[in-house]
Amino acid sequence: LQRAFVRNASHDLRTPLARMNAQLESAQRLPGGSPALHDTLHTLQDDITEQAELVESLLLLQRLQSHLPLVRTAVRVDEAVFAALEEARLQHPQLQAEVDIAKNLTHDRQLVVTINEALLRICFRNLLRNAATYSDDGRIRVELSPAKGLLAVVFINSGGHMLPAEQVFEPFYRGPAAESLPGSGLGLSIVRQVVQDAGGSVSYSFDGKHRFELILPTVS
Repeated sequence: LQRAFVRNASHDLRTPLARMNAQLESAQRLPGGSPALHDTLHTLQDDITEQAELVESLLLLQRLQSHLPLVRTAVRVDEAVFAALEEARLQHPQLQAEVDIAKNLTHDRQLVVTINEALLRICFRNLLRNAATYSDDGRIRVELSPAKGLLAVVFINSGGHMLPAEQVFEPFYRGPAAESLPGSGLGLSIVRQVVQDAGGSVSYSFDGKHRFELILPTVS
């Protein structure tokens, strides 16, 4: 039943949005029209894109919470971080990131986890986009630290005051500073679901900077 719901909802929700987006693209290519009309069409297209992202996030969250079978492989976390960074920069070209791998790394297997690779990249991309949207300077630091069969992946960025740690991973939670910014409040919920599904944990803390720490079991 869960699998049927996700399949049917995917079709019924995605198709009309894709159709509206195609119609708007065609309308933008028509000759004539005032600048105000083109601005309106562009705004409508942005709204449709935002709704499409919301649909994708809801469907993904539903799939994760329903524990539907996922294909898991051995994935190098550092490579997934860099891949997610390239994807995040498509929407946030101003994002500046520093990736630091701890010096106590002795073997590549300490960076390998068993997980769905696409979901891991989505997880990292959500954290990177979150930093790009809310940080004061558009900078983020990612730290990878192996220890006793686990890998800590910490995303650190500046900006604002401490968030309520008990609410920040709840679906649709958005802080006061986010009310005027795009987003659905589902990104961190997806992060938590992906990490927990892989047998790990995620936590948030604030020490003058926002810190999101993911603990993942490694194959070593």
